[in-house]
Amino acid sequence: MLSIRKATLEDIQVLKHFIDDHASNGFLLPRTLEQISEHIRDFFVAISEDEKILGCVALQVYTAQLAEIRSLAVDEKCRHLGIGKALVLKCMEEADILCLSRVFALTKIPAFFYKIGFKEIDRDLLPEKVFKDCRFCPNIDNCFETAVIKEL
Repeated sequence: MLSIRKATLEDIQVLKHFIDDHASNGFLLPRTLEQISEHIRDFFVAISEDEKILGCVALQVYTAQLAEIRSLAVDEKCRHLGIGKALVLKCMEEADILCLSRVFALTKIPAFFYKIGFKEIDRDLLPEKVFKDCRFCPNIDNCFETAVIKEL
């Protein structure tokens, strides 16, 4: 049975591996160990019955109303089993607990998020993201990601 829990500092190397693997395929931007450590409280991990980490996701809060789902990564051998969806739903649950009103993501697979109730949005309507992260991205002028958002 799958369970989802908050990530701990002991999970950092595994998180780095998942993120690096997805970054090498162009689905995520790479993150350093320091970046992961600084944001460890934002991460959730999906755990198998034998305590193996199968995937991860982070919920980064931008304002009292807005957060981003980021660093969603699932073990290649475990894809299409609902783990990614379970991780996103856990983020939505956390966002609800925090009384956030909107959650967004930037993705190369928008259909995944559409199935969970997200809608496409113009990235320019997310100035918090553009100002904080996008302006430093090497792909800013040639971004292939779709911005999606869900109202809570």
